[in-house]
Amino acid sequence: MATSIVRYLQYGKEAPDLIIVGIGYGTMMDDKEQNFRERDYTFSKIEGLEQSGGSDKFLSF
Repeated sequence: MATSIVRYLQYGKEAPDLIIVGIGYGTMMDDKEQNFRERDYTFSKIEGLEQSGGSDKFLSF
C-alpha cells in the first residue's frame, strides 16, 4: 500500500525518489496463520492475550 501511495505522489512530482522498508511476517496471512500484532504492538501483558507485551523487542529490531 505504501509503495502505491509513493508512486502516485512521485507521478505528480509531489515526492522525491525514496526507498520504502517494511517489516512483514513472510506470508499473506489468512485466518489460519498466526498474527503477531498482539505481540509486536502491545507494551505490556494484557489479560487474555497470551503473546502480548513484546513491543520493546519489536521496536529494538
